[in-house]
Amino acid sequence: MSEFNNCQQNLLVLAKAQGYLTFDDILDAASTSMLSLAEIDRLSDDLQTLGVMLYDTKPDHLQTDDDTY
Repeated sequence: MSEFNNCQQNLLVLAKAQGYLTFDDILDAASTSMLSLAEIDRLSDDLQTLGVMLYDTKPDHLQTDDDTY
């Protein structure tokens, strides 16, 4: 399996577990797999085409607020 496909599969597993991905998730996985910028763009496009929700940061409704009592 190519590094690109392996990275994509790992991200799909993470997306299924979390219900979404952040761009940091993609960049972390891409750097581990040593993907080029073009491959990272393709990866994010492919993930969105597959219905994965991509966010800049963890969605607010999923963040925990440690200051709440």
